[in-house]
Amino acid sequence: MRTDYERDMNRFKTITSVALMVTALGLMIPEGVRTLTAQPGASQERSSYQLDPSRSRFEVRVFSGGLLRAFGHDHTITVKDFSGAAEISPPALDQSSLKLKVKANSLALSDPGVNDKDRKEIEGTMRNQVLEVDRYPEIIFTSTRVTARKISENEYEAKIEGDLQLHGVTRHETIPAHLKIHENELNAQGEFSLKQTDYAIKPVSAGGGTVKVKSEVKFSFEMIGIRHP
Repeated sequence: MRTDYERDMNRFKTITSVALMVTALGLMIPEGVRTLTAQPGASQERSSYQLDPSRSRFEVRVFSGGLLRAFGHDHTITVKDFSGAAEISPPALDQSSLKLKVKANSLALSDPGVNDKDRKEIEGTMRNQVLEVDRYPEIIFTSTRVTARKISENEYEAKIEGDLQLHGVTRHETIPAHLKIHENELNAQGEFSLKQTDYAIKPVSAGGGTVKVKSEVKFSFEMIGIRHP
């Protein structure tokens, strides 16, 4: 019969053998795989950014058309009052989201060289006849899906899909954007177009339609977001 000492020695050898096998298997697993399995929730880390309007730019280009378009003028409209927030997850940008609100009565003509009388008339027409700001005071964009391709460290080419509420109509739009994501700041810039007629807006015309505004307008933006803890 085995003594207690022999039984204890056998247990020790068995435990030691198992420990050596586990260690050897651990060394055989690539470092990257060990790191991924040790941090299963890392890809879902999100950061919140609040839009800083004082450092951001949001403009609309309106183009003239009609038979006498050469006598009309293209205009640049500046959006002066807007706010927004973004939730960004750099390891998995498809988990990101964006919401942007614009005060419709804050759109103002920024063309140089326009006299006060013409500026007041153009802005009054835009707010009262085109946007009808008393009935539709806000323009809202809410993202539903974000896709992105990384092009360099902290830089991405993204497509932001979402619902745009404008002039009482909601439509799905896609906004392309170039993103730079830093620890405490987000920079997003890009351009996109839409048709006024898609949102039940009748483009302004004059001279019996010989001079009129085209339905398609172009937006350009550079948004700066500040990270909030």
